[in-house]
Amino acid sequence: MKFAAVLFVFAVSAQAAFVPTNGMPEAFVAPATTLADGRVLFTQPQYVLATKAAIYNPQTQSFTYVADPLHGNQVGQSATRLRDGKVLIAGGGFQPLGSRYKIGGVVATIFNPATDTFNDGGILRVERSDHAAVLLADGRVFICGGQVVEGGGGGFTETPTATAEIYDPATSTSRLTTPMRVARGTPSAVLLVDGRVLIVGGAPSASDPTAEIFDPLSETYTIAPPMIVPRRSTLATHLPNGDVLITGGLGYDSSEAIASAELYVHLTGRFEPNGEMTTPRVRHNAVLLPNGRVFIGGGAGTAEVFDPKTHAFNDLGLTLFLHNSGAIALLPDKSVLIAGGTQFTERFIPPVPIQRIIRRR
Repeated sequence: MKFAAVLFVFAVSAQAAFVPTNGMPEAFVAPATTLADGRVLFTQPQYVLATKAAIYNPQTQSFTYVADPLHGNQVGQSATRLRDGKVLIAGGGFQPLGSRYKIGGVVATIFNPATDTFNDGGILRVERSDHAAVLLADGRVFICGGQVVEGGGGGFTETPTATAEIYDPATSTSRLTTPMRVARGTPSAVLLVDGRVLIVGGAPSASDPTAEIFDPLSETYTIAPPMIVPRRSTLATHLPNGDVLITGGLGYDSSEAIASAELYVHLTGRFEPNGEMTTPRVRHNAVLLPNGRVFIGGGAGTAEVFDPKTHAFNDLGLTLFLHNSGAIALLPDKSVLIAGGTQFTERFIPPVPIQRIIRRR
């Protein structure tokens, strides 16, 4: 008697893991910019009197220093990868003023990854730090909001701005554009699928407009429907379907981080509630994974993943190190670099589907 062969295929997943990698010689904080060759550029040392940048090489899993003598004492600047692969570092800076200090500046520099050097990028029109910068569809950079922090003697003041400007990499010049409807000290902004810019959070009070949309063609703003939860220092992440995930930040009734999340639905132009993250977070970061999910880390000692299909947040457990104000970057091997806020560095290795084949006769 003959028996037909039966083939069984079982699909399982290797468990996700956090693994240590070579640490930084000194601590850096966000932002981090992934370069076209897969390396990751860090431009803000945790200690503001440093004038250097660091580059992580995923092939050697190590960091090297690069001097940035033009930008000065880095803090609160933005870093935007341009269409030609160079990186615009704009604004920010620490200025000692005798017994006082000021955070905010106008210096712009251009990092060239082909030579690993910084070059003069001109100046911004307004002093700012903690602002938002978005690469527009035509290659220019929209820069909005932010604040100037002045302190000394145990106290400090934060002065937010409603100003906005457009930087042109072709001429290394920036010009003022129409100011936002409201000053936003710590905004978050993303480019929408139609080429406009969604700006959320950072308003002085919960009664101010929580979001607005900038049209680079007309250089005008539209007040968006209110967010579900007014918030400051939040994070906006563009999803593959065109929607925008808004996570965490600070509420207006306390200085505690919040866990609430919501979606800006681009087809309706409205915000919808999306539950809560597994952990309250502020000054966190996120990166889009190849499978369309969003890896979220920093601002707490844990990490999690958001699934746009189920709208669920899944806890990944404790990271190896605490990365307050740290940075996250997707590496060429699809792992995630988690660095900054400390000298210690780690990678998240996503689960990999494994096929097990069993033949029976």
